Amino acid sequence: YLHSDADIREEQIQRRGVLLDTGETVRIETAVPDEIIIPVLLTLLHHPEAKAAEVVRFLRGHSPPIAMEQVEAVFARYDLASIGKKGGSSKS
Repeated sequence: YLHSDADIREEQIQRRGVLLDTGETVRIETAVPDEIIIPVLLTLLHHPEAKAAEVVRFLRGHSPPIAMEQVEAVFARYDLASIGKKGGSSKS
């Protein structure tokens, strides 16, 4: 996924390039099944400002259990850490 705004899209591409160069690909490539990804993304739809730890808390008791490492992998895979931060519009 890349943002529709050209400036934000370019920033995303650069940030992903840095991740690849720094060897963080192991964390990004952690295999997370769809059964984990979908509830994490749905939680973020309901709580768009939530950080990874808050998502884990919201999903406590979920079956299958969702671990912090899995949520962090989803955040890294979809570049979600910067979503909702001030400094730029996330709307087109």
